[in-house]
Amino acid sequence: MRPVKPHSQPFKEYSKPLGASLSPTTSGRTKAQKSNHNKQAIEETPTLIIENHMAKLKSELDKWVSMSDKDYLDLVEDHIMMTALRAAGIEQLPIYKSAQSILKNNHIEVHLKPIKTAIQMRRSKFRRPQTILIFNGTKVLVAIVRSLCCAAELTHSQLAAIHNCCTGKTVRSGVYYYRQLHPDILIDLSDLDNLKLEEYDSLCGDQRKYISTKDMARIRQRVKAKRKLKSESI
Repeated sequence: MRPVKPHSQPFKEYSKPLGASLSPTTSGRTKAQKSNHNKQAIEETPTLIIENHMAKLKSELDKWVSMSDKDYLDLVEDHIMMTALRAAGIEQLPIYKSAQSILKNNHIEVHLKPIKTAIQMRRSKFRRPQTILIFNGTKVLVAIVRSLCCAAELTHSQLAAIHNCCTGKTVRSGVYYYRQLHPDILIDLSDLDNLKLEEYDSLCGDQRKYISTKDMARIRQRVKAKRKLKSESI
């Protein structure tokens, strides 16, 4: 017999020659025994549980730091060099112990300054467009747009009305609810047609007023009639 290499799953040893099949024979089994064996194999198969990706706070997610290719290669090269020095016994030398003592006792301060990109230097944070979330009359997320202007063009609403709805001065604008994307909340495409307005406001820590679904339906009918009269008059 050949020695079996270690593996994460246990293996059964058989004394059959290499040319023979390693699986046990099933010719003597009845149909009931075969069906029971298949059911047991299905039950032992590990199942993969996929969670729904809903809106989450960024503080609950892993932090990622972006860097250029050169900085990444320099970091990997420094790590390899330190690993080689430790393997050579540098940790036993006095100079290494002195460096560790300086860092441990905060004798020196290390300052990290973020590098501004060209886009960040060109744009002011006050002029940067704010992502707008649009919720329908049933308080479900139906659209994610890049700015107030895009939201106004999409829903045929006024900029001031959408802004007032985002800031909480008004409950709704037309037949939609509007919210600005909070910087600490992560939204992806799986939230479309799934995320509720109450859940989003709860994540933001806001308490807002809402209109019932029946009242929003009546408002939708009035807005639709006004638009129809306006189009006919033109």
